[in-house]
Amino acid sequence: MPSVTVDIGVPDTYVWDGYEYIGIVGTRYCYLGPGDVWLTLDAPRLARFNDWERGHSDWRSHAIRNERYRHDVHGHDVPQGDAHGHDVGDRHGHDHDR
Repeated sequence: MPSVTVDIGVPDTYVWDGYEYIGIVGTRYCYLGPGDVWLTLDAPRLARFNDWERGHSDWRSHAIRNERYRHDVHGHDVPQGDAHGHDVGDRHGHDHDR
C-alpha cells in the first residue's frame, strides 16, 4: 500500500525532544523524517511531544534556527520565511523597502 505524504512546509525553527526534531509550521506540528523531510506528527508522536512540552514550556525561546533542513517533501529547498516558503519581507514581488 502506498504511503501518503502531506506537504506541510518547512519550520523556521525546531527542537530536539529526546527522540527526534520537532517543529511547527503554522498550527501543525511536524517532525524531521527519513531523507530530512518534514512530516506531520502522527497521534503517538504528538502525544509524546505534548508530554515532553509540559516539562519544557520555554522550548521556543531556545529552539534551533532551521538553516540545515530546508527541503520540502518534493526535495525543493524552501527559503527562510513563512510556512509557505515566502520571504517575510517580500509582499508578492513588491519590495516596499526600496
